[in-house]
Amino acid sequence: MKSNKKFLLLIGAVFLLLFWIESSQPKPIDWSPGFSKDEKKPLGDYLLFEMLPAIFNGQNIQSVNKNIIDQLDEDKLQNSKDINYIFVNDVVDFNEYEATRLLDFVQQGHHVFIASSSFSDTLLSLLALKQMSIYEGEAFLYATSIKDSLFHFNFCDNIKTIDTGYAISKEFSSVSYYFDSIQGQKKMLAADTLHHCVLTEIKYGKGHVILCTLPHAFTNYYILKPSNLDFILQTLTRMPLQTVWWDEHYKSGRAKDTPLRYILDNSSLKWAYYLMLIGLMLFVLFMGKRRQRIIPRLDPMKNTSLEFAETIGQVYYEKGDHINLAQKKVNYFKEYLRAKYMLNLTQYPHRNSTDFLVNLSNKTGRSVSELKTLFEYISYIENTLDINEKELIYLNTLIERFKSPSKSN
Repeated sequence: MKSNKKFLLLIGAVFLLLFWIESSQPKPIDWSPGFSKDEKKPLGDYLLFEMLPAIFNGQNIQSVNKNIIDQLDEDKLQNSKDINYIFVNDVVDFNEYEATRLLDFVQQGHHVFIASSSFSDTLLSLLALKQMSIYEGEAFLYATSIKDSLFHFNFCDNIKTIDTGYAISKEFSSVSYYFDSIQGQKKMLAADTLHHCVLTEIKYGKGHVILCTLPHAFTNYYILKPSNLDFILQTLTRMPLQTVWWDEHYKSGRAKDTPLRYILDNSSLKWAYYLMLIGLMLFVLFMGKRRQRIIPRLDPMKNTSLEFAETIGQVYYEKGDHINLAQKKVNYFKEYLRAKYMLNLTQYPHRNSTDFLVNLSNKTGRSVSELKTLFEYISYIENTLDINEKELIYLNTLIERFKSPSKSN
């Protein structure tokens, strides 16, 4: 038991040491995209969501976790006012029904902003818009020849506020498409250095749709850059001051908000959870053996039947009822022969016959003459009405001599 405790203490000390080493190490920066309002990593949207009340001058900001169909049906029942519906993700992909319902929503006078590196063909077809890859034709030659690690873009001349423009890193931000066929009700708001449209505004019915191919420009990392912050403000303030819906449904790798997910997303809680599981496994491993109190040693039970027989014999002896005691002793002797030698004397009416005595002699090793003397005396006891003390003692002597070990054995 002591060795087990020492081993458990050693294991616990090792895990505590590993936990301290791991927790003291600087956490590597997570550059994976995560456009949720709760993501605080560089390419998350925590800061943007926190800025929305200021951008829209204190208007109601709501986080939406439903798909477009369910959300619009619920809003229709509530009879909400005009809405700004904001979608930001690396890819926002609507099916035909969702795209149609969303544009019907815009046509009624609402506004929609979508920042995505690419768009569904259904939505582009309904808007009579095309997206082109920057890695085709002239754009491809430009993209492969330039050594700059940044992707540069700026607003068009009529709305330009910063001459130097804006930039996002090509290493952590995927830029693959730009808009084509910008005409009619469509406005080109911003473009890259080859004048490819990366931000467009489209009038649709009573409302407007704003599309941007640079979702990473709206993440925490670029919000902290003063020049890029201006791009975000200039873009979002093109929508009117009204209630804002922030989409949390159309997010890549969207995880369910469960207690376990919360624990695993928190570094300290995650390590505590793992240590608890390891501790439980060690407990089961070393303490799972069957444990019980020490069984006390019990002395073997005494054969009180002998003491009882002695007591009864003493009573008969003191009363002088020798014949009664002798008969009981004979009966006990017969039971002894039956139990040890499988010999029932009731089957032998002539117990003094030579055949019986020879058979018993072979089983017991006693001489025929000794046996003859014993059974003749037993016959005498069974047929007499009274005996004295000496006769009782003589009967007892013959029986005890018979029970004693034979010299031949």
